[in-house]
Amino acid sequence: LLFDPTAPEELLEKMNRLAKEESLRQKLRQVGRLQAKKFTWEKTAEASLMLLRGLQPKL
Repeated sequence: LLFDPTAPEELLEKMNRLAKEESLRQKLRQVGRLQAKKFTWEKTAEASLMLLRGLQPKL
């Protein structure tokens, strides 16, 4: 849920919506789990290794 961070009334509106709508909470939970799977330790290590290999001087 997006809101203007300088508008506290928008945040309150979104929080109330989350409190009232079970289907929205379920959807956000499901999407959140899928998003979290993109950020595993293995993927992070692989990306770091690729970056470090790119910094190695060519001999």
